[in-house]
Amino acid sequence: MDPIPYGKHTIEQADIDAVVDALKSGWITQGPTVLEFEKQFAEYVGAKYAVSTTSGTTALHLCAKVLEAGPNDTYLCSPLTFVASSNAILYESGNVELVDICPKTYTMDIDRAEKIIESSPGKYTGLVITDYAGRPADRERVSKLCEKYQLKVIYDACHSLGARYTDSSSNTHIVGSCAYGGINAFSFHPVKHITTCEGGMITTNDKKIYKRLQLLKTHGIVKNHNNTSTPWVQEMVELGYNYRLPDILAALGISQLKRAEESLDKRLEIAAYYDRELSELEIELPHRDASFKHGFHLYAIQSDQRDQLYTHLRANNVGVQVHYVPVHQMPYYIEYFGKKLEFPNTDSFYQRCLSLPIYPTLKREEQDYVIQKIKEFFN
Repeated sequence: MDPIPYGKHTIEQADIDAVVDALKSGWITQGPTVLEFEKQFAEYVGAKYAVSTTSGTTALHLCAKVLEAGPNDTYLCSPLTFVASSNAILYESGNVELVDICPKTYTMDIDRAEKIIESSPGKYTGLVITDYAGRPADRERVSKLCEKYQLKVIYDACHSLGARYTDSSSNTHIVGSCAYGGINAFSFHPVKHITTCEGGMITTNDKKIYKRLQLLKTHGIVKNHNNTSTPWVQEMVELGYNYRLPDILAALGISQLKRAEESLDKRLEIAAYYDRELSELEIELPHRDASFKHGFHLYAIQSDQRDQLYTHLRANNVGVQVHYVPVHQMPYYIEYFGKKLEFPNTDSFYQRCLSLPIYPTLKREEQDYVIQKIKEFFN
């Protein structure tokens, strides 16, 4: 069996044709295709506005920037995430504290977060909530918490494009719609649901935030700011960045977005097959309930024999991976916090978790091979 990675991008002829058309159009960097991609993405998730960036990391950074995180601000983050989630606050000289995860959802434990906030009134500015593996965090619950304590919120939705959640009124919302406020950051890295090679997106329903994001990603420069008679003048009015997505990558994004639902359905089909075939083994499968539709960027199981299983599968060309080394165990963050912190739920999950292959072009015979090798290990 050829090597089977944990994640893999999908490029079809329509994607190639879209990029070639963009290359022939006369625009290869920032141009009209970027605006069209932003428009179509906003329509897909049901948000008023979308702003493209060069990566999920730069999307998170601009979220922190536009919310004006700074030295007097402290944000609560999850320790179970890629480090870009908390790094975004540090980029703006803000402060970070961590909250342990819920052992079922693997997202931030909101009840625990509220107790921390209550214990230090006025200390906290906001939250950075990660939809780990594609499981949407409880945005309705987070919204109530933010309203009660006047907090800002950034949703790291890099794993959860297309995922849905159902609120207490039985209304279903797609991740990124901002139905319960906040701003959402997405990633288009090749192993994500859709790809632009590298790229990201921010969604918001706040026009003021939208306009400032567009300014920040283009060096903070506007044309003819002071309405002079010199139309060629471009003036920098704020310290910004070059976080602009090129037209050729936006063209790829538009083409990929057309298959976003098909891609998600395939991930759900693969996950359901894993659920059925692995249910009798000594492993813990991802938690499910009727209140959400999982995005399944990752299919993360847990096992007390994780290290041995990892070695066994890798030796058999199954490219399993561990996601992630927790934030508080990173050398930089141990130094940042001044000590090695402990978060029981996160630490337990990290010691036991393993991401199995899941991507739209994973063939059934390949998945059967993965399952066979897992059963072989336990039997």
